[in-house]
Amino acid sequence: MNERYKEYLKSGEWEYKKKQKFKLHGNKCEGCGCSDRKLDIHHKDYARIGMELLCDLQVLCFECHKIVHFGSNSDWNAYLKNNTDDKPKARLLKDIEFDEIINSI
Repeated sequence: MNERYKEYLKSGEWEYKKKQKFKLHGNKCEGCGCSDRKLDIHHKDYARIGMELLCDLQVLCFECHKIVHFGSNSDWNAYLKNNTDDKPKARLLKDIEFDEIINSI
């Protein structure tokens, strides 16, 4: 992550945009729909950093955010990156359950 981007993520402007996105979408993950996990704001596109529109941002839980950045070309990764409108929720819930089991060992 470059230094300017890190600085931007600490700015009041970014905090305001995050609050606006949470206000618009609510405290629910746009990926799996959960509301009981820590939520974050994901940039769907980095072309307008600093001038992003709210439609450039996504409210995601940690698990869905991890899939977007580190997942393979799975069905969920395609959905979260807006490459498809098909939402394979059952698959994600299995992945999250498996991840939680692995992390508890």
